[in-house]
Amino acid sequence: MRFGRIIQVAAIGLIAALVMAGCATGSALGDERSWAQGMGDDVSHRVGNAERPAGEIRVMPDLRMDDGLPSKIGLSEPTGTWFFADGGGRLGYGFTGGVRQPGSEWAVTLFAHDEGGVPVHRDVRIRLTQRSPELEELSLLSEMIVRVETVAGEVQIAAGAIPDEVNALYALSAEVLDAEGRAEDTRASLIYVPAPEINASLATDRDVYGAADREGRLVLANDGPTVLVLGLAYTIEKRVGDEWRVVPLDLAFAEIALYLMPGETHEQTFDLSALPEGRYRIVKQVWAEGFEDLSATLAAEFRVER
Repeated sequence: MRFGRIIQVAAIGLIAALVMAGCATGSALGDERSWAQGMGDDVSHRVGNAERPAGEIRVMPDLRMDDGLPSKIGLSEPTGTWFFADGGGRLGYGFTGGVRQPGSEWAVTLFAHDEGGVPVHRDVRIRLTQRSPELEELSLLSEMIVRVETVAGEVQIAAGAIPDEVNALYALSAEVLDAEGRAEDTRASLIYVPAPEINASLATDRDVYGAADREGRLVLANDGPTVLVLGLAYTIEKRVGDEWRVVPLDLAFAEIALYLMPGETHEQTFDLSALPEGRYRIVKQVWAEGFEDLSATLAAEFRVER
């Protein structure tokens, strides 16, 4: 799991109904005409456009907050003198990070577990910088020096607004300074602000599977700019006459959320062994991280020839 809100993908169990009536098609799965209706013909293997504008961020760095990030953006490494790290430090911290919408707030918060508070008596330098996908500094957007005397409970020491620009990457950092202005400890996070759109595609590794094939491979590609959230769940539909019907397979999936960055692909296998000859498609849903109402349904077609 990478960051941000967790999307729970419910396990799906579709129980095969064995139809013994004379209208059965001969499949062990029962009468295909009685299967539940599928998603319809308006579901495609692609949503949006694979050709993105020049200069748009296509491949993202890891957005997780880790000990190595400060040095990657040109700051001194964390020491554990102040911020919690590897059993050291006296201050907990909260940094805005991950996927955020344009114009939303960023903030830096410190908190202390000691009942009497933690005496600091230091300046803390807060910086918000725009970064390239390679984390090179493009511009300094905000810099402030905040005097922190004592941290008792939870204290927000700095806040501001994320710029309105979309498809932009920012670094938010805090450095605790000594009397000479040198960093005694450092923490940082990355903030990504994508345009609210999904550009992705779904495909199988082959167009046609034969009698000897027991499984296939499903490939989801994220063309950006949003980070996609997905689970392992999918459904298989078969073309029955002039409509799609859900194949009543007994499927179950682990309830996990996967995060697919722009420029990345996700692969998973699917079982072909119970599918009789015919035209099929795998249907899968994805969501855009940071946008509650932005999702897409994709379908990858294939044939089974026995």
